[in-house]
Amino acid sequence: KGPAYKDSMRSPAIKSQLKIRRSFRLTIYILCGLAAFHAAAWYILADQLERGIARWADERRADGWMVKHGSVELGGYPLSWRAAIDSPELARQTGDPGFQWSGPAIVLTWEPWRPGDLGFEVTGSHDIALGTHRKLTKTNVTLAKGQGRLQFGPNGALQRLSLLLDGATLGTRPEQALLINRVRAVIDTTPATQSTSPAKPHLIPSVRLNGNIFGLTLPKGTVAPLGRTIGKLVLRGTIMGRIP
Repeated sequence: KGPAYKDSMRSPAIKSQLKIRRSFRLTIYILCGLAAFHAAAWYILADQLERGIARWADERRADGWMVKHGSVELGGYPLSWRAAIDSPELARQTGDPGFQWSGPAIVLTWEPWRPGDLGFEVTGSHDIALGTHRKLTKTNVTLAKGQGRLQFGPNGALQRLSLLLDGATLGTRPEQALLINRVRAVIDTTPATQSTSPAKPHLIPSVRLNGNIFGLTLPKGTVAPLGRTIGKLVLRGTIMGRIP
């Protein structure tokens, strides 16, 4: 190549273009490296989420609970972490109060920087039973949409449940079903912080409920002087004493 070519390569315009090309290539390399790192980190954290679900289930079984579920499908890449759990079942096998729940699926959402805090979403038909093991009262709840958050303590026990339910139907027979437009509630199982005499454990609150029911429609045929639909119900309650 002749002197004219060498002189052109020394021109400020050519040098500027070469610098831009080098900067562009370097930026591409950095972005590719960051993308690869993010992908690897996402899959590592997704694996931790799946392992955490399995560990929580094993710990609950050790505490006397029955925990079953079908497949666990991970998703949410690249900016979130979700676990869709098929056919979940949960039941307390020892002690009272008795509790059973099963549903078609539950989707958990997780943020690694809040390891003890999970979001959840549910829809469809759910079977629920409450009471004592000698007498469980069973019902069916069909939800248009349910969502909320689960907050767990260091030992994996649930400390706080926040939920928002829309379009709920209680009961399977239309003539006996309760229709609820919306439920917003918080159930807190965090131990009381105030000092209470150990000799009076029955005075220590163990569960607190705060919630509201909006748009409750009573079953057909119900005698209701003020009408079958109640605009709003306020729920406030506390269970005193340790639950076995």
